Amino acid sequence: MKKDTKREWTIIFLIKAVGEHSIFADLMLKEILAIADNNKVEYLFCLQGTIKAIKQLPFTYTPIGNRSEDSLTTIFFTIRKATAVGNNQFAFLDENVDFKLSNQRALEDYFKNKILIHYTADKYLLFTWDHSTQFGIFREDATTFIKSKAHLEIANENVARPIPQSKNYSFLVIDNNTIYNQATSPFDAACIMDKYKYHLKEHNTDQESPQEGVSPNKRGVVTKPRHDKLSISELAQAIKWGFGNKKIDLLIMMNCNMQFFDIGFTLSSAVDYLVAPLSTISFNGYNYKAIFEAINTQPELTARKLACIAVSSFKTKAFSDSSIRRFELANTILFANNLNHYFGIGAWIDRLSARLIKIIEIRFRLINEGRGKIETLNEDYKMIDICHFLSSMKLNKYYPLTEKDSTTIKRLIKSAIIQKYVAINPKGPNPLEALIKSPFQVLSGIGVFFPKDANDILGSDDFNFLFMQSKSGATTFTRLFKWDNFISTYLERFQEQSAP
Repeated sequence: MKKDTKREWTIIFLIKAVGEHSIFADLMLKEILAIADNNKVEYLFCLQGTIKAIKQLPFTYTPIGNRSEDSLTTIFFTIRKATAVGNNQFAFLDENVDFKLSNQRALEDYFKNKILIHYTADKYLLFTWDHSTQFGIFREDATTFIKSKAHLEIANENVARPIPQSKNYSFLVIDNNTIYNQATSPFDAACIMDKYKYHLKEHNTDQESPQEGVSPNKRGVVTKPRHDKLSISELAQAIKWGFGNKKIDLLIMMNCNMQFFDIGFTLSSAVDYLVAPLSTISFNGYNYKAIFEAINTQPELTARKLACIAVSSFKTKAFSDSSIRRFELANTILFANNLNHYFGIGAWIDRLSARLIKIIEIRFRLINEGRGKIETLNEDYKMIDICHFLSSMKLNKYYPLTEKDSTTIKRLIKSAIIQKYVAINPKGPNPLEALIKSPFQVLSGIGVFFPKDANDILGSDDFNFLFMQSKSGATTFTRLFKWDNFISTYLERFQEQSAP
């Protein structure tokens, strides 16, 4: 492969498109293909999926060997720019049936021996596209198959419940108080299942049997066993080892709930700017047209400016259906964060933790009430916005911060949070209005682990082990700072208060 001259940007896509999710990958790729027209910008795609799904993508592909259509493989391709006699086209580069996006070493090799040798640039944008899971992405079993309206597999991160063919189900999607019955095709069902709150109207109340090898949890939901994934720590390490002393200028994540502080803190040693949702995000994704038109027309754009565009443009994204657009705008929260300020925020949270531990004996009731009155942004991470918690405490007529500390966190957040899109609802009251009406005016974008009480973490070992210092899998933030000490003290105090 010929070594190329240096570019302004190299954009690296890591995409896991399996099952019906490949529909959304196809839509995104076609949208980007129509935009790319600047030789100073290189597009590189690393896509893992089934042979059947890859054959549906907009380029000619002949798989290696005689393999099943359901076999997984990984392909690499780029965009060949339009000429005077032709349009943009995808250009196949390579296929590697053993390459797994969940493998840290494979990514390191790809970055070091492919990107940095053949596609060097002044700036690098890394784009990840998949589900999120347990402080990670690219889980090996994160597959959603939609065969028909009567046979769906509901996959919500690590939860799956197969629906037998013999039952008749219809999808009802709730947008505030309005109900839409939208699952008229596999494509619509994929749209709904991926993001929307859904309810199943059962016309047969027979109980289904658990799958072999799995058992229902306390909520009666059948869960799959944990499988390999790329942890956030491994992603950061792959970038550091693959790119050496060079940070990724901008990381855009199409993975739910990635603006969790532990995640940004872990990535801060390898990434300058992070664009990701604090909420869930559907595979309809970002406003690709706005993002990639900006980078193609102005390749000299800084990573900071491009990160701001990626977030601010979401409100103008075109959707195929007005009801889908209304739901997306009302339930998505995006932030563009400068991770270089995360250590300072971590140190501030450390001081807050020490203060809360010191006063918890006499102020436990106020702390507990303050936590109880705010939204849990993600049930798996037991994630709350830390400034919303402080605002709740203040409304409860107790504020645990000195004026100096309050000024410090506002300054740090102003430096770290460079752009935000906070959910809006053009047709009615905002479902997240309570979050927005804090003294900080908007969510801070600093999501931290904070269960309501000891009962709130039962059955959540897959996630809790990340956020307690005593556990071997603790995050970097947990190992360095005292927030977990406060959480432990809070939970112990709660149990004492609850004892007969």
